[in-house]
Amino acid sequence: MRAYFYELDGVENGPITYAELMRLKIPRDSKVWYQGLGMWVRADKLPALKEVPLSSARNSVGISTGQASSFNILDADFDIDGKPKNYRVFSIVAVVLSLITCGIFSAPIAITALVFSFLVDSKYREGFFLTSENFSKYAKYMLLAVGCLLILSMGLSALSLVF
Repeated sequence: MRAYFYELDGVENGPITYAELMRLKIPRDSKVWYQGLGMWVRADKLPALKEVPLSSARNSVGISTGQASSFNILDADFDIDGKPKNYRVFSIVAVVLSLITCGIFSAPIAITALVFSFLVDSKYREGFFLTSENFSKYAKYMLLAVGCLLILSMGLSALSLVF
């Protein structure tokens, strides 16, 4: 059973169960953490707490553990149901295009993006929501790199036909 910790008025509280967290009605901007999260996250930004009733927001007091983070949860793209996008269709298309165009540089990156797209869903099902969001971002960035490499290789191919 997962143990949750939460911050309230600058004080860490816990461990508590999910059922106890449901009864507490912690403020929306309270930080929450459990094993598997890389850092403390605002309660209203955590997909695992969608069913938890949260009270109205108060002034944020920040992370009381001294853990600093450069992670911005708004960087990830989400589906309508709150799950991070997996970019699987785009990854498959990128792999196929890389193989058709003999993209020796883009194919390994496209295959890696495809692997990350599968990891998004598996980590989300396991409850590692931030890890899932990170894999979503990695897949997106790799797909951008593949797109740039494919455009570059097609441009070079076109130039070789001209000269």
